[in-house]
Amino acid sequence: MIIGRFGRESTGLKDGKYVKDLSYLNRPLSEIVYIDFDDEYVAYHKENCIILPKFEGQEDDRELIDLIPFLDHLAKFPGDGRKEIRRFGREDGYKKYMDQQKMKQQFI
Repeated sequence: MIIGRFGRESTGLKDGKYVKDLSYLNRPLSEIVYIDFDDEYVAYHKENCIILPKFEGQEDDRELIDLIPFLDHLAKFPGDGRKEIRRFGREDGYKKYMDQQKMKQQFI
């Protein structure tokens, strides 16, 4: 479930860069997933970040749609979702997750 959006207005300035501090959300960090094309702005909590390719307006871009099964998995995962992000990888981890699910289906 998407609860909020974290924009520029929710940042602080550190070393000349705007940085988002997820701890200001007042939620357990284990339950927060941050999605962006760059983790530069979430320097304190990179383990919460899933990196997608930057959207450039392509009509055939499906990255967000392809991410849904992995986000659903994270929502149902008991415990710290960051462990699953680390397990599958912050970049293309959702694709690795889907590949694993396809492999499981072949053995059923």
